[in-house]
Amino acid sequence: ITCSNIFGSLPATGTMEVRPSKTTTYTLTATNSDGQDAKSCLVEIKKWAILDISTDPENISFYYDPLNDSAYTDPFTIFINESNGVGGEIHSVIIGTFINSDLCRLNNFGSGRFDSYGMLSIYCA
Repeated sequence: ITCSNIFGSLPATGTMEVRPSKTTTYTLTATNSDGQDAKSCLVEIKKWAILDISTDPENISFYYDPLNDSAYTDPFTIFINESNGVGGEIHSVIIGTFINSDLCRLNNFGSGRFDSYGMLSIYCA
């Protein structure tokens, strides 16, 4: 049994941990007297960045979605600056545990404010 991107042979049973630094396809190939069979697996690596945000809490706009119990902020009322990371297109911001700013959502915003600040995580494509 062999696996692409892994040096040497593998045992017939067991597991193997992989930690690629970029998106990688692994192909596991088993060979015996009856022939050969191969299966592939894609391990996708997503990029993350650490960002700073600033806004005027009195003027930020948001839309509350009662079905999902989520508040979506208007992306044009917050200012985002990447301080550490990979760059790329910003898709969504999570502030604390209760406000999710979907930067692709551009409608149904109302006015409002929030005054609880927390950790910021963001996915960059």
